[in-house]
Amino acid sequence: MTYDAAAARAHGLPGPGDYVVFTVRDTGIGMDAATVQHAFEPFFTTKPEGQGTGLGLASVYGIVRQNAGSAVIDSEPARGTTVTITLPRAQGTPVDLGVREMQAIRPGIATVFMSGNPDAVVKGGAWPERRKHLQKPFEISDLSRAVRAELDQHDEPRA
Repeated sequence: MTYDAAAARAHGLPGPGDYVVFTVRDTGIGMDAATVQHAFEPFFTTKPEGQGTGLGLASVYGIVRQNAGSAVIDSEPARGTTVTITLPRAQGTPVDLGVREMQAIRPGIATVFMSGNPDAVVKGGAWPERRKHLQKPFEISDLSRAVRAELDQHDEPRA
């Protein structure tokens, strides 16, 4: 989608240009206005203690904003929720980080991006200390080296 300056401002974007827009909808119980207002805050959760960290939407928001995009929640009780994410269309050559190769070696592997203070997440018990992580700030080459090091530890894909 191409936005002019006025449309970009209306969508909370930094300026005119080509953007990719994607929307996620559910038909759940929805959220009231007070909940929507806090939904992107780190550690905010509506779940009972021990059943959620409150980092999901905060992480999404951090990733989107760090990439010059916008994230908007539209929800009402009994109506479900719609999250619309708008990001600038990528330019240039894609970078291969070896993710497919990693998934062949380690089926079920997950990539987690944390925006904010990873030490608080680790020390707070939401992320096990024994798990590997690459702390920000890092360059794409650092991430690529970390993936390559993990791949190099294994000769054969695991079943």
